[in-house]
Amino acid sequence: MFNKKIIFCLVGPIFLFVNLTYGQYRNITISQSVINKYYTNAVTIPNIVGMKNITNYLPKGFKTDGSVDYTPFLQKGINENKIVVMPNFPVLINNKGLKIPSNRKIYFQRNSKVIFSGPALGKFYDIIILDGVSNVGLYNANIVGSRNIPKKQHGEWSSGISIKDSYNITIKNAKISDTFGDGIFIGSETGRKSSNILIQNVWINKARRNGVSITSVSGLNLENILVTNTNGTSPETGIHIEPSLPSEVLKSISINGILSYNNKNGGFGINLSLLNGAPNTKSNLVDISASNFKDYGSTNFIGFTFNPEGKSNAVVGKVNLRNFEGNGTKKYKVWYDPNHSNVSITSDEIFSNDSKGNRIKIDLTKKRTQ
Repeated sequence: MFNKKIIFCLVGPIFLFVNLTYGQYRNITISQSVINKYYTNAVTIPNIVGMKNITNYLPKGFKTDGSVDYTPFLQKGINENKIVVMPNFPVLINNKGLKIPSNRKIYFQRNSKVIFSGPALGKFYDIIILDGVSNVGLYNANIVGSRNIPKKQHGEWSSGISIKDSYNITIKNAKISDTFGDGIFIGSETGRKSSNILIQNVWINKARRNGVSITSVSGLNLENILVTNTNGTSPETGIHIEPSLPSEVLKSISINGILSYNNKNGGFGINLSLLNGAPNTKSNLVDISASNFKDYGSTNFIGFTFNPEGKSNAVVGKVNLRNFEGNGTKKYKVWYDPNHSNVSITSDEIFSNDSKGNRIKIDLTKKRTQ
């Protein structure tokens, strides 16, 4: 059965034909009509007093084809101005990335694009970096990562937008593609947290690790996100919640309006393993809500790992899922081990539509795999 061809057609507004062989992976093309519901480059930049177009910071005779590294010039413009307009053409940046200070608004124009030259050589090689900052807005971003460059790279990092230990962050209308790591990373690398994060109207395509990784946050609204063709290194999931240190938190997380296509391992996943065993597990309450999530053609639909080692002081909390729909799932509709868990799942309207057109309701309380 591992060589069986699967051909499916998604009708309505999508009009997408894919020919897949189980065990192989191929990127798919998403119709523009679908993309337009999540991201558009037809943008209008507001006229704000004090706004600065940092094209003026580039050297004389600058190139507009993204072939020359202008990282220090762009960084200087961002450092010296609180409201920034990016050049209206592609710009190349090196593997130092662009570090956004606090109290900044960054606007991309219709033809703006940041191209990351790489190489990614491990941790902390992100592209747009928000680290320990507050009150930042990023609008209409168009970011291309380094996954396809010929230079040798290693590790699983290098996200398009990295939000670490930061608060009051707004990201609206972004396109992120071909990152060597995650499309967007939200959380911490220090055991602390980010907070009060709004991410809205984003298309993430061909991220190598996850579309969105969430590790430690208190107050996150993730809305109207399209995640496609995530593949390259595990977990390879559209939206993945994965704390990496016992002191991290997952509170007041709201995820709504996600469309997931052809993500190699899964559409939606939660792995809480590394929160277990800490002294503060009973006070570190997990609080996650996700609704209106559709997945098409990913290997697995949804999966949860809460306490696989059966630790006695397991993290406590709740996960609420509503209106989830999987289509053309190639392996498991759900993977879930409810044993030894102090995290409760409540769910409503969780369905999977198989290749024969049958609509199957998924019960998260009974079976380990379905």
